[in-house]
Amino acid sequence: MIHKVKLLFMVVLVVFVSVGCSGQQKAETFKVGVLQLVDVLADVEDGFKAGMADLGYTEGENVTYLQRNANANMDDLQRFAQEFVGEKVDLIVSITTPSSVTAMEAGKDAGIPVVFVMVSDPIGAGLVKSLTQPGGQVTGIMDGDTETVGKRLEILLGLAPGIQKVLSVYSFEEALLPAEENLRQAAATLGVELVERQVQTTEEARTAFLSIEPGEVDAIFIPSDGLIVDAQDAIMELAVRDGLPTVGPGGVSDFSVASYGANFYQAGVQGATLADKILNGSDPATLPVEIAREFDLILNLRVANQIGLTVPENMLNLADVVLQ
Repeated sequence: MIHKVKLLFMVVLVVFVSVGCSGQQKAETFKVGVLQLVDVLADVEDGFKAGMADLGYTEGENVTYLQRNANANMDDLQRFAQEFVGEKVDLIVSITTPSSVTAMEAGKDAGIPVVFVMVSDPIGAGLVKSLTQPGGQVTGIMDGDTETVGKRLEILLGLAPGIQKVLSVYSFEEALLPAEENLRQAAATLGVELVERQVQTTEEARTAFLSIEPGEVDAIFIPSDGLIVDAQDAIMELAVRDGLPTVGPGGVSDFSVASYGANFYQAGVQGATLADKILNGSDPATLPVEIAREFDLILNLRVANQIGLTVPENMLNLADVVLQ
């Protein structure tokens, strides 16, 4: 009898331990839509998926990703967001402001939560009511661009102190206008003239860059705006033609002499933490918006050589990464 009681106790213990252990695993399978505007921000997606993997999400087992890239086409962006709703995704991860606004509007009636990454002004974009209490189905990671445009202009002047006229091509995206206003203020403080062009599409941005006459500007400022960044071919063509130093936000180091801003990959990792909380039952309305934690200054000497610029030694010493 004692032997039978011990055996029964051991069976119950094994069952109890098994149930307890299974509770530590992610038993559900989730479907996550990833909405992207342009290819240049692909590092955000990679960081997000890596962050999710670190948190116990294995693609093909307990999470499925539906990844869509609109390639700067706003009609496709809206169509992809509606596809996510039709697929009944558990969460949409949106990269850039246009993607995030589109995701929010598409998923609102279905109650689909959204985690945005690389958004400059979520309040101005109407994504959240406040940074500490978003108040809806959206929260995410700010890129800090509005606050860093002045720093980037200083970096540009550090690359070439004789700069007098700086080209700034920017879009009509309302949420990004505060960054342009900050740039105007920084230019006034630093004593440089902004040559501004406002556009609505990437194609208009390309036309704006290529319409600049030789000698019209001394440098190019690239905003944190996917529609403008996607015109990188025209930016490089103008920069090489006229020998113009360029500065942009994080993630444009392939075609800019200098880039300063949020690390795209790490911002994606950071976004995964918010996604995990939501998938485990947290209400996005109460999850504070976070600012990207890691910022990098990257100098690309290959681009500098293409435009005939020798980067000053003091700027090389300030860089987090120097691309040879």
